[in-house]
Amino acid sequence: MKKDLRYMLPLLTWTLASKVALADALAGAWSGGGGELLKDANNPWFLKNTEIVRYCVDVDETNFGVSKDEAPPIISEAIRAWKTEFKAASINKDKEYNDPYAVATQDFVVGPCDQQTDIVFQLGKLDAAQKAFLGDPTQIVGVAVRTQYDPVNLKAKGFVYLAPENGPLRLKGESILSNYWSRGHKHRLGWVLLHEISHIFGVTHSKGIMAADFPESL
Repeated sequence: MKKDLRYMLPLLTWTLASKVALADALAGAWSGGGGELLKDANNPWFLKNTEIVRYCVDVDETNFGVSKDEAPPIISEAIRAWKTEFKAASINKDKEYNDPYAVATQDFVVGPCDQQTDIVFQLGKLDAAQKAFLGDPTQIVGVAVRTQYDPVNLKAKGFVYLAPENGPLRLKGESILSNYWSRGHKHRLGWVLLHEISHIFGVTHSKGIMAADFPESL
């Protein structure tokens, strides 16, 4: 995956070099993109004052299509690809992120899903509250949802959900491919993860890989 993902990212230097606007907002609100007032919904989940981001991977191995051993390296590579892109685009790239609002400076550490976890990658899994928030999950390829937000430290928690290939949460539609994650070399999974992880870094929908319909167009 490493060689392939390295060339997936569009040229985003002009976008990433501009500072992300930080606005006042309420703490604790769930945010997953849509038509709500902007407020802080598009802020990065973590700024330079967060040194370590802890994440875990929870896979429905029966239905998702990629195993619990195969998924973490693909997620790790998608994170690495974005960190590399941000570093290349940084205004202060020769000064090691002097900007206090710099993003993608953290060490992302995978571990068990517990109270210390900042991001849960839920591959084919949703709890009752998450299903209620998303409405009809069978119409969603993938989504990054911020579930907690500290407006003082500008730090968030949340989950990234991707639909499974089979089971009750499988995507519905006449044109949906069978085995959409497991077929080939699982490149499609890497592309969609790049899209969803970008929202954690504060990148909003635009064109190319960041088009709003990019995941479903694959």
